[in-house]
Amino acid sequence: MCSPAARESRYRNYRYKVRATRARPILLTPRDLRILAAVHRYRVLHRGQVAWLFFAGVDDEGSSARRRLNLLYQHGYLERIPRFVSPPNNNPGPAYRLAQRGAVELALRQGMPHSNFNYWGKSEDRDSHRSRIGHAHLEHSLLLADIRMTFERQAEAAGAQIVTWADHFDLIPSWKSERVTVPVSANGVEENLAVAPDGYFVLQTQKGKGHFFLEADRGTETIGQQWKRKILAYQAYLTSGKFHQRYHVNEHTGFRVLTITLSAARAVNLHQAANTFASPESAGLFLFTSWPEARDAILTDAWWWRGGVSGRQALL
Repeated sequence: MCSPAARESRYRNYRYKVRATRARPILLTPRDLRILAAVHRYRVLHRGQVAWLFFAGVDDEGSSARRRLNLLYQHGYLERIPRFVSPPNNNPGPAYRLAQRGAVELALRQGMPHSNFNYWGKSEDRDSHRSRIGHAHLEHSLLLADIRMTFERQAEAAGAQIVTWADHFDLIPSWKSERVTVPVSANGVEENLAVAPDGYFVLQTQKGKGHFFLEADRGTETIGQQWKRKILAYQAYLTSGKFHQRYHVNEHTGFRVLTITLSAARAVNLHQAANTFASPESAGLFLFTSWPEARDAILTDAWWWRGGVSGRQALL
């Protein structure tokens, strides 16, 4: 006999399956298709992000976005993911990912079978259950989406272009192969470490191309242990030549590691860690800023602490 929790789980899965498979399709508007494409592009979005992208300037933009997202959810184009509510904070509202019917629609418009169309949550749709994602992972993913949207919009405004963007989902397959061996103590103890960024992008400007790795830091990793290893791993990744092989760039081309934190104090502490743990020649690879400070001018204003340098710099 099933436990009450098991029965409830089965009921939720059944309701989800019925909704996703029996709800009638609707006539999608051009904006609906852009919403589906954006949720696929950024993996997961919350209502505020969708409103910022597609409903800016519309009367009562938050309510307009809510109504459209609810419709797309109810008809199986999007899947809704609850977000954690921590009193006394207000309910942040759900997040949304692409669901099976939305994926089928986008695949059809790209001229490919749904089976070949990759999207985050595809395995959950195949098994007809809701996405299982922890609170920390979900909020981290939403922050990464926010960062990417901001970089793209500000690059366009500055006359630059992001020509390549690989996110966490794209980079996971290479994590096992992208490893370096580094000394982690004064007595010569070595560790084999993975190079596992949250993102990688190439920024084209009038001066040329810049290669960047992205780290979204929510303060969950210790500086003296985990960040020390991260800094040493990136440093070794460049000098080993593995970066040039993996990303097919000239051996004289370098990269920078952009770390975005949730507080200015954390950015300062990580900047000090780069000065402490990186070699003098490699400290300049690492730049740090805080999201609350820099988000409105993250490319053009001097918000970035750079390793080996005392003052702040701009990226462009």
